[in-house]
Amino acid sequence: MSSPLAGRSVLVTRPRERAGDLIDRLSALGARPVACPVIEIQPLPWTGARDAGGYDIVIFTSPAAVQHGTDGMDLRGTFEVAGVGPATTAALRERGFGVTVEPVNTNDSEGLLAHPALAPERVSGRRVLIVRGEGGRGLLGRSLVARGARVDYAEVYRRARPAGPLPAEAAGCDVITVTSNEGVTNLLAMIEPANRARMLDRPLVAASERGATQAREAGFTGPIAVAGGANSESIITAAEQLAISSSQGKTGSA
Repeated sequence: MSSPLAGRSVLVTRPRERAGDLIDRLSALGARPVACPVIEIQPLPWTGARDAGGYDIVIFTSPAAVQHGTDGMDLRGTFEVAGVGPATTAALRERGFGVTVEPVNTNDSEGLLAHPALAPERVSGRRVLIVRGEGGRGLLGRSLVARGARVDYAEVYRRARPAGPLPAEAAGCDVITVTSNEGVTNLLAMIEPANRARMLDRPLVAASERGATQAREAGFTGPIAVAGGANSESIITAAEQLAISSSQGKTGSA
C-alpha cells in the first residue's frame, strides 16, 4: 500500500545536519521533501566534558546536546543518564551511553520530570548536569532545584536563524513540518511577506502540543497534527494523518 504522502511535497525545516533521515524516509515513501532549514546549530566551546562523570545525573535535552557535548565524556560513574525524547536517547545510545531515564507519557521536559528517578526523594542533594543549548527552556533546572537537587548547566551550542528568505515553493508545500517552537518563529520570519498568507493556510505537523499552540498563536489557520515527538517516525505518521484528512476534505486540527 502506498503512503498517503506519495506525490506530495513536504517542507522539512529541521537543521541541515539533522534533516537527512527524515528526507530519506519521505523520499522512500514517494513524497517530495523540500529542505528549508529554519534553525542553524552553532557549537559553543565547553571544557567540562571530562568532569561530567562526577555528577549523579546527567541530562541531555536534544540530539544537538549529545552531538556537541559528549566528546571526551565518560559517564560510567554516573548515577543516571537521561535524554529528553526518543531522538535524544537514540543519539546517546549511538555514542555508547546507557540511558536509564526517559520521559514518561510525553516526550518533553514534563515527561522526563515525571520519571520516578527524578522524584524529589530521589534527587534531593544530588548533583545534576543539564547539557543543553544556549538559553534553554529552563523548566528542568528550575524543577530539579525545587526538588532539592544541585544543578549545573553545560551550554554546548546555540541556535541561530539562517539567512533568508525561504524559496517561494516553501509556502506551497502540501505539508509543513516544524520540530521546535523556535522553528515556528523563524519559519514565519524567513518567508517573504507576499507568500506568508499562503503558508499560514498549509497543513502543519508540530512535534508537541506546545508547538501546535505556538503555531496557532502565530497565525496558522490550516489543520495541525501533533506528532508527540521530533523523531522522523513520529513526524511522518502525523504527516500521513494530515494527508489523509486533506484528501477527505477535512479541516481543523488533526
